[in-house]
Amino acid sequence: MGELKTDEYCFQAEIKQLMSLIIHSFYSNREIFLRELVSNAADAIDKQRHTKLSNKHTKNETDFRIYVTPEMDNKKLIIEDNGVGMTKQDLIDNLGTIARSGTRAFIESHKKTKNTTELIGQFGVGFYSAYLVAHDVEVTSVKDGEMHVWKSDACGSFTITELEPPKNIHAHGTKIVLHMKDDEHQYLDPTKIRDLLKRHTQFITHPIYIQTSPHEFLHINKDPPLWTRDPKSITKDEYNLFYKKLTNDMFDPIAYTHFSVEGTLEYKGIIYIPSTVPPDMFENHKPKSLKLFVRKIFVTDESEHVVPDWLVFMKGIIDSNDLPLNISREQLQNNTILEKIKKTIVKKSLELLSGLTDEQWNVFYSQFSKNVKLGAYQDDSLREKLIKIMRYDSLLTNAKKISFEKYVDEMIHCNSELEDYEQQDKIYYIVGENRESLWMSPCVEKCKDAGINVLFMTDPIDEYMMQKVKTYTHSNGNTYDFVCMSKEGVVLPTKYDPVKQEDLEFCENLKNTLEGRIDEVIVTTRATDSPCCVVTGNEGWSANMERMFKTQALRIDNGISDMMKSKRILEINPRHPLIEKMKGSEEEMYSEKITMLETAFLASGFAVQNTCGLANRFFHLLTNAHCNDD
Repeated sequence: MGELKTDEYCFQAEIKQLMSLIIHSFYSNREIFLRELVSNAADAIDKQRHTKLSNKHTKNETDFRIYVTPEMDNKKLIIEDNGVGMTKQDLIDNLGTIARSGTRAFIESHKKTKNTTELIGQFGVGFYSAYLVAHDVEVTSVKDGEMHVWKSDACGSFTITELEPPKNIHAHGTKIVLHMKDDEHQYLDPTKIRDLLKRHTQFITHPIYIQTSPHEFLHINKDPPLWTRDPKSITKDEYNLFYKKLTNDMFDPIAYTHFSVEGTLEYKGIIYIPSTVPPDMFENHKPKSLKLFVRKIFVTDESEHVVPDWLVFMKGIIDSNDLPLNISREQLQNNTILEKIKKTIVKKSLELLSGLTDEQWNVFYSQFSKNVKLGAYQDDSLREKLIKIMRYDSLLTNAKKISFEKYVDEMIHCNSELEDYEQQDKIYYIVGENRESLWMSPCVEKCKDAGINVLFMTDPIDEYMMQKVKTYTHSNGNTYDFVCMSKEGVVLPTKYDPVKQEDLEFCENLKNTLEGRIDEVIVTTRATDSPCCVVTGNEGWSANMERMFKTQALRIDNGISDMMKSKRILEINPRHPLIEKMKGSEEEMYSEKITMLETAFLASGFAVQNTCGLANRFFHLLTNAHCNDD
């Protein structure tokens, strides 16, 4: 095995920072190095398997293995696989630079949490954990007929040596040699290594062997994968441990379900609801979700193949006996078997959600309410089921979230004690930025006085979802319309004073005064304490939707905002002292009317174009009120 060439490279600054961070942060839990290196070996085998399966002219391999060999006499620990292998450039990219974002993401996450033991695998930087126990590391890798050896002592640089491959060497694979520190020889004890492998790698599907004597290897993970076992034989702790190994999550899941489907199609699965939002869920690329296996062989964890968009937070595995092992990405996208599996996953997920306790539900909804709403927006067939499990804060529930079902229940109860004209038959809601602003909105003042509940929708996706959700069918079989309190045409089930002719005339005069700023002026059906409020037409964007569009940093307008702009309707409260003053004044009070309108815009959630002008008028009013000589 002749040496051809050796090159030396410097680590990027982030890699040096990362290695120092790992060495000092995980010293008390050094044994994780074995988990990380064996997991990397399993990933390499998965990649090699896919490479072979996608190449019809290549002989299929089934004898993939991982070997762990402790050499006490030589003070070395060797982890070897016959996976995909790495070229020289692969070694540079994967072990010496931050070509992937995992390194920097890990460093940033470490700053935010003290419990980072599980994070190391979550961001793909586990290789460097080797330096927890080794002073030098060698990585020998074979790929495409070439053999290279990567070496480093973690002191700032690494070398890569090209070697002439021996004739009898395997065509691909990687061998990692750890030259152990003097105080880490415990990890050269075969019994210690065996126990660690059983604890940390029992769910890896590829065979793992440890050398226990010069001519004897022990198969560590002979037990069948968890999902193939009878659920009655599996404890909750086993399910939770499997979840943590599968996801690198440090917390137990909220709930899980283990199922088996037999018949025309055969597949098994375990799906989990995480207790926290996965770190990649809202990134631009498709997040990792359920892992798809074919006859216990990993195929993909790209979410769009296995679950609809709204369920990407679900974790777990699906193992099918019917999909071909060498199924391509294009075939995954249009595969009828996978579509049937996906429908089962949705069904099982809904069953899992419906069975949550109140405590579990509160945790789930605090993390994944956006996903449920996305499902209601995207999937017409599931919309009715999904809106039944939603919860919202409301005007009368003191920050306690209620369902649409509960809202209607309380409405029916109140109706039984009211006159016919006071009985409510609509579900009222309002959208906005937060509970505080909605509570103070002039649009809900009449509801406060009349004891009519209004649902508060403060999630940006609520606005989109309610474009699709128009009615709710209660368990009593009756259907109730949704009515937005910030749009035109709201008539509440309560007494109204007759509209006087003088009020109608004032509305007409005020509209003329505010021409170009407002589309209509009418007597309010909702403001009681405020002098006025501004609502929109039923077509086009609400004030909240306009606000969200304007705050999008990378938006491209293309005339959308003008096209979607709704008419503005000023509703006045003729019994308010300010309005009575304006009605009775012989002066035009132009500045006061403009100030009132723009203040109403702000109170109703709209933006004001000339905020400086509004501020100056406020200052002028304050000066006249408090600073003029008596």
